[in-house]
Formats: sequence, C-alpha cells, structure tokens
Amino acid sequence: MTTHLEELAGKLSIRVRWEPMEGAGGLCQLKGKKVFIGSSVQSAEQKAEALAKALADFKLDDIYVLPEVRQFVERMRDA
Repeated sequence: MTTHLEELAGKLSIRVRWEPMEGAGGLCQLKGKKVFIGSSVQSAEQKAEALAKALADFKLDDIYVLPEVRQFVERMRDA
C-alpha cells in the first residue's frame, strides 16, 4: 500500500522522505516544495496510515487512483 501512496504523492507533486524519527511525521513545505516526512522506524501499516492521512486533504477527483488505495485514503480522512 505504501508504494501506491508514494506514487499518488508524486502525482500531487509531493516528495516523500522516510527518516529515523519518533512520531508519524507529516506534510510540510521545504524551499517552496511540498514534502511528506515520515518515520522510517514505523511498521508498514503505520507508514501507510500516516501518508494516507496527509494525502486525504488533497482533491483526488481528477487523478487515477486504484480503488482500494482511494478507499484507504478516504478511510484515513474520516479517522
């Protein structure tokens, strides 16, 4: 799931970085570019949830997203 979410982030012009840190991470701007910085020490499920939560605020109507990925992002929006 994380790979599909990283691809979706790329379509939204968001760079994804995984760093050894505590916490889930989040979306930020670095030098005018959108970057998601997430924790590399989290489980695959936790990484996917954190990235999906960050992507949930973006309009995805005009972007092709696998149905199961879209559903996952929508569930994280409501979480």
